[in-house]
Amino acid sequence: MPKDKNELLAQRRPRKFVDKFPIVLDSVVSTTVNRLRKSRSSKDKEDEEEILVIDGIEFDSNIEVMFDVIVNDEDDKVIGPENIEFAGSFVSLPHGHNHENNKKKNIVSSLRLGLTDLLEDLKADDDA
Repeated sequence: MPKDKNELLAQRRPRKFVDKFPIVLDSVVSTTVNRLRKSRSSKDKEDEEEILVIDGIEFDSNIEVMFDVIVNDEDDKVIGPENIEFAGSFVSLPHGHNHENNKKKNIVSSLRLGLTDLLEDLKADDDA
């Protein structure tokens, strides 16, 4: 088990850029999401939270699923919940009461993450 971030960095798999969806999350991927509005006023930010929505997350409910969402990851450093670039995670644990003898059961879900404070902390409010 790695002991520090340098060891984690050495073990981090290279990421690939994707721009066509849907994708299978079997490796580290990166994509660009265009924002509807940038440089919002303080009043706009108070009135409406900027939200990243990831729809159509399809998975087998018998299998543990997890992925992290990182914003403005401009280098290859290891990012975790303690870093401001960390926006959140999607997690689904297998159901322990499988009545259908491990029969595959696909579920479609979504993830919504608030970005307003995160973008301010990153000083990225003007980024596209």
